[in-house]
Amino acid sequence: MGLTSSRVGSVYLTGVVGGIVIGSALGGLVASAWGVTAPFWFAFAGSAIILTLIWRSLLQIAHADEQTRASAPAETP
Repeated sequence: MGLTSSRVGSVYLTGVVGGIVIGSALGGLVASAWGVTAPFWFAFAGSAIILTLIWRSLLQIAHADEQTRASAPAETP
């Protein structure tokens, strides 16, 4: 089991490091074109767009525990 989890972890780590490298390069290009604060504004806009796209899913996730408890049979002491 340790071998499988280390392989999965290394894939995640590779994705994270690759994202950092690509994000740094894109941030540098954006900053050189529109100024130093532009990457932060792009990140803000991107986060706002993603949040609006997944908002309904977040509401379902937030209330999933309440639905599970309501459908579970009552426990007797």
